[in-house]
Amino acid sequence: MSAPRQTTARHRGLSLPETVITISLISVVTSLSAPSLYETYMRQKVDSASRRISQGLERALAAAEEDGDCSLSLSSAGWTAAGGSSLPLCLSRDTGVLATGLGIASDVQLRHTFPAALTFYGSKSQADRSASAAGMAVLSAQGTRLQRCVVLAPTLGLVRLGSYEGNVNTSLSEASCTADRTL
Repeated sequence: MSAPRQTTARHRGLSLPETVITISLISVVTSLSAPSLYETYMRQKVDSASRRISQGLERALAAAEEDGDCSLSLSSAGWTAAGGSSLPLCLSRDTGVLATGLGIASDVQLRHTFPAALTFYGSKSQADRSASAAGMAVLSAQGTRLQRCVVLAPTLGLVRLGSYEGNVNTSLSEASCTADRTL
């Protein structure tokens, strides 16, 4: 009787056809998911910019309530000092910095109806916290259909966020700013 034959061949990795098929499947999956990842990224940028504008309004209202009347201006750089205003800048008592969110990302488009110098009235000059004028900011970006709006009601000093359902290339309307359950 002869001894059983032993095989010494070892399996060393993937063959060329297996490697080609694996790389092909990975590239197909990647190409299908890339557009949705980009849209998600742009939606996050629009959401972040709208929250920064809202926080700037809230902080300015709080600063006016604590320290008296102050003013700000909104530009694509975010909240800045209001040029030509005799009122002081809205400053945070805690940090001593401008009551703002930081700038708005360069790929986010901003349109707004706020005056050049937005004045915030504190409790020292009026019974309620308030602002000089109503206004709305609309933010959008290429790569997503999402359009966010931030509305300021001046007499109540209320700020609300929503989704803008209108065309940002035409005249802005507060009626087009609707409640959004995702906020």
